[in-house]
Amino acid sequence: MIIYTVFFIASFIQAIGGFGAGLFAIPLLTLVNDPRFIIPPFSLTVFIFNLFLISEVHKDIEWQKVKLIVMGSFAGIPSGVFFLKYADQDMIRFLISAFTLILGSIFACGFRPLIKEKKVFFFASGFFSGILSGTAAMGGPPLIFLMMLLGMKKESFRATLLCCFLFNGIYSNTLYFVNGFFDHENLRIFFFGFLPAFFGTISGLKLKSFIPEEKFNKIAAVIVIMIGIIGIVRSMMILCTDFDIPDFGK
Repeated sequence: MIIYTVFFIASFIQAIGGFGAGLFAIPLLTLVNDPRFIIPPFSLTVFIFNLFLISEVHKDIEWQKVKLIVMGSFAGIPSGVFFLKYADQDMIRFLISAFTLILGSIFACGFRPLIKEKKVFFFASGFFSGILSGTAAMGGPPLIFLMMLLGMKKESFRATLLCCFLFNGIYSNTLYFVNGFFDHENLRIFFFGFLPAFFGTISGLKLKSFIPEEKFNKIAAVIVIMIGIIGIVRSMMILCTDFDIPDFGK
């Protein structure tokens, strides 16, 4: 039940802001689930509903930016999937939580120095987004950070971000299938999570116009910071428990 509640809230957040589903959900889902088990069905769910969201905003997509970002993402996603497949799962949990805390703190502080548009920035942010998409289905932060620095308008920001997520989802979910990440158990989570994610998406779209963007972003940033702190504490406890301290008294 907790998993499906997280699916609902994550989809609600994604529908309102165009991002944030993975940033909110993955640290929570991986607290009690193996990342290799829970990330693929969540990624597939988000991808399906991004298809619905993109139909609403497709006129505002900045395709030249998307092209450069997706080129970088497609270069980075295989490395992310490789890391998810072979890296220590507790270490992945720790890194996800640490990254979540850092990005949440940056967003909460409102750090937004404007930069000039350069192709290398789009490719680089896409590359790191691809790594995070493949590893943790949370490729948004590098793209969000770049678009904030560019001072993009809200409509273009949301539409371009969703379009990039869509392409990332196609590639990363294909690689999840090829590498055998999907099985009967986590596909069951995907099917049962589809309905709460659907209601979360519909609710978010209906309430989007009633929630001031600045207020929503501040609340989301605080929630993200709290999730990051909880995840780091839990990961450190697990890592310290697994680490055998030598007895120098012998």
